Amino acid sequence: MTPFGAKLRDLRLLGGITQKRMAADLGVSAAYLSALEHGNRGRGFIAIPGEWITP
Repeated sequence: MTPFGAKLRDLRLLGGITQKRMAADLGVSAAYLSALEHGNRGRGFIAIPGEWITP
């Protein structure tokens, strides 16, 4: 797992969000999100939904 993948997973779990839900919110497949978390895919570009950003 890469540092990016670990952070992505930590944030997802901290928010109590499933991979399936997070993938749907980001507009990617659950398989792609899993690959990102495990370091099997590059970061690419993912638009973060506004409600996920806290001040």
